[in-house]
Amino acid sequence: MMAYGKTNQSFNPAEIKRKLAKMRDVDVLARLLWGECRGELLRGQVAVACVVLNRVADGRFGRGIKGVCLRPWQFSCFNANDPNLPLLIQPPKFAPFEQCEIVAQLGLDHLLVDPTGGATHYFNPSVVKGGWPASWDKDRMVNCGRIGRHVFLREVK
Repeated sequence: MMAYGKTNQSFNPAEIKRKLAKMRDVDVLARLLWGECRGELLRGQVAVACVVLNRVADGRFGRGIKGVCLRPWQFSCFNANDPNLPLLIQPPKFAPFEQCEIVAQLGLDHLLVDPTGGATHYFNPSVVKGGWPASWDKDRMVNCGRIGRHVFLREVK
């Protein structure tokens, strides 16, 4: 199912990743928000943006916004098997995406208050098989709470 757009053409995930890598940080972060949490309220989008910013600050998840966002298998919207990936190149220009752009810019300007308490991970339990990501060690995660449909966690170093 593809929400907010349709593409019937075949696509080359590697070409899409190359295009994303050439974009400005704010554009990549806005697309991540669109791909990961476009159905969330503002607080949920802020929370996801803060996870990205927390990962950048942590340093273990890549360098800079694009390094963190586009790192393989970190955010499902950028995975080659995600059917919405082609929509991230040219998302629709209307209020829901514009809100993602505003949140992204506020994040890069350090104007967001982190509602997650420093989370570096999140997932949607209704989407993840078994209700917990298989590759995550539960013993190394601190639950930071639930915002919208996502559970936010911080990994113990």
